[in-house]
Amino acid sequence: MATRRHHLPGPLPNAGAVYADRQRMGLHALLEPNLYVKMRKNLHSILTLILCVLYFSPRDKANTACVLDETNFMRRTMTTAYAGFFSDSSQIGRYMALKYNAEQHREYLNMLDKAAQRWLEVFDHNMEFYSAVYWDLLTRLWKEDKPIRRTDALRFITSIKSASTAGKYIDVAIRQGFLCETTNPHDARSKLLELSSDMRVRLDAYFDDAISELGQTYTLITQDGSVPEPS
Repeated sequence: MATRRHHLPGPLPNAGAVYADRQRMGLHALLEPNLYVKMRKNLHSILTLILCVLYFSPRDKANTACVLDETNFMRRTMTTAYAGFFSDSSQIGRYMALKYNAEQHREYLNMLDKAAQRWLEVFDHNMEFYSAVYWDLLTRLWKEDKPIRRTDALRFITSIKSASTAGKYIDVAIRQGFLCETTNPHDARSKLLELSSDMRVRLDAYFDDAISELGQTYTLITQDGSVPEPS
């Protein structure tokens, strides 16, 4: 018997990408690196489920009904992820030994929210560009700071495996004036891409604000103290 595949309508399949957006824009290096890597695999299903439910507007009756229809599937997914993460009881105490308290965690989430809002401002609040695709593409081009072959730029978009699909996002960025495309002077068969001067200025301002917010958040976290050692 063929395995049933559950597909929900609208933007739901990109919920994982939304989670990735928040992690990247929030400078997820602040998380304990080893903890992040170990938790990501099994918690991804739970986080995706939560994002899916929160993403729907109560007014979107069709999507909401679909979520209700898929309740059993989601419950199994969440149960499997939870069981996988805590299958070894020795891990529970290890992950519960937190270094920071709830108020410090809130400050970190506040920083993520501000970073996400600031990213939207880069694109004049156009939600089309609130995507891991454009984060990967534009920030990598910013770091390279030189013209890059289009074929290499396609590899920057790690969330999309199809070169054809990734190329469509690049075309949109070019039409919007975010990127400049020129003929490669060393190879007329290829194209070169680089950030437009306007987009570079916008990203410079974004990173400047992000670093300032990071410093302020560090100060608040330090003021909030840390979890006391168990007696």
